Amino acid sequence: MSELAGLVRQLGKGLCGGCNMPKPPKSLGKATGAQLRNLLRAGAGSATILITDKDYELTSLDEYRRFLKWYHDTHKYTWDDYDCDDFSWIMRAEALKWMHGKFPFGHIYASGLDIRYSFPNHGFCFVIDYHLEVYICDELEVAAPKDDFAETYPMQIYKLEV
Repeated sequence: MSELAGLVRQLGKGLCGGCNMPKPPKSLGKATGAQLRNLLRAGAGSATILITDKDYELTSLDEYRRFLKWYHDTHKYTWDDYDCDDFSWIMRAEALKWMHGKFPFGHIYASGLDIRYSFPNHGFCFVIDYHLEVYICDELEVAAPKDDFAETYPMQIYKLEV
């Protein structure tokens, strides 16, 4: 079986085959897609922003941390085959299943311009909590610490999707 076929099959049943997924997050508020677009536009400059839903539920960073504690991609990093964009898309897909697509768990392509996080074009994820604060997460530990979130920092953003 090709690596791509194995990945597609794995996506169909979830990375862990549907095992022990944590309870969905608690809703602590709501925001419209327009509100999220305005929030993201303030820090994204001329980047492409895709907001895919009209309304979103909001939750706490601790609720998102429950997902990060549970989630682990066991695939091996392979440059240009299973690399940062694949890791981040799969993480986002699992998060969307966990939250039934209701909460803002997004995908971003950016370059880090901060002394702590300096990197070229990279794909990773972000969340928006009920205080309308944006936090970054990255399974590969390039843009944020493993299994935790980083506050936003200076970066050149190319594309965001929620």
